[in-house]
Amino acid sequence: MTLKVLELFSGIGGMHFACKEAERLTSSSLQFDIVAAADINTSANSVYKTNFPDTKLMAYNIQDMKVEDLNSLQPDVILMSPPCQPFTRTGLKKDVCDPRCSALSHLTNVIPSITSLQYILLENVKGFELSQSRQAFVEMLSSNGFNYVECLLSPAQFGVPNSRTRYYLIAKKCSEDRQQSRKFGFAYRDGELITQVPQLLTNSPLQVTSFSPLISNMTLLSILDTIDVENTLYIKYRVSIKDLMKRFNVLDIVNTGCSSTNCFTSAYTRYAEGTGSVLSSLEDMDTIEQIINQAKQLVLLQQQQQQQQEKTKDGMDSNPDG
Repeated sequence: MTLKVLELFSGIGGMHFACKEAERLTSSSLQFDIVAAADINTSANSVYKTNFPDTKLMAYNIQDMKVEDLNSLQPDVILMSPPCQPFTRTGLKKDVCDPRCSALSHLTNVIPSITSLQYILLENVKGFELSQSRQAFVEMLSSNGFNYVECLLSPAQFGVPNSRTRYYLIAKKCSEDRQQSRKFGFAYRDGELITQVPQLLTNSPLQVTSFSPLISNMTLLSILDTIDVENTLYIKYRVSIKDLMKRFNVLDIVNTGCSSTNCFTSAYTRYAEGTGSVLSSLEDMDTIEQIINQAKQLVLLQQQQQQQQEKTKDGMDSNPDG
């Protein structure tokens, strides 16, 4: 079975790569033909073209794409990762009032007119599930014969060493046999927001026995090059002693043996807390913890000494005979 795929907001090609992985996991019983990809970001497009040089890549503002353009591609599947900034926890959460929502709003209007479309996968940040944009999108799906399920899942649940919870919506066009077309190959309940890896049905069309894990549990060592502390890049991005001493209590410090890292955000390197993990070249986590504890004790001692000095100074200032 071969499905024609249109990849929107394509970035550097993550969805494209996922399609290739799906082909591998299903032993090629399911094939994807990426008929086109579209993104307005020139830097991302440059990387995409390097990753997938044979794919038609359109440097489009997606909100300007016409129904005729979309129908000419005859996609069976649309994959999309619309801009997440209008919904992020650290943003203004302007939702539909944010201009960056215009492209998704446009797609919400034109999708009903794409005659070949059978499946949709939409990915976004956690928080999208509460948005007006999501509400408008699912209402459009329901009004146009699509069944859908929604998930909040993290790569860590599939064995990938990164905690990055994201929203996923999977939609499927109903056939005449509406009850049969409701099935997605895994167990779910109508209206449920799936937060755990779903259980595959015994008659699932997927040629895998389980979603969890689809790959072996990985550590950072399995996806990183060996750390060379003398490497120029390693030295360039090394956390300074000053920053380490000042921020160690909020840093998520990991080593190559760890099987989890924090979600990396655009604020990484600008903010220490909650923006991503810091990699240590030390192999023993116990040693890292000992160093951190010693640093905590040193900072506490410095604070106590500073407080004592301030008390002594205040005492001298209040003594007129001093």
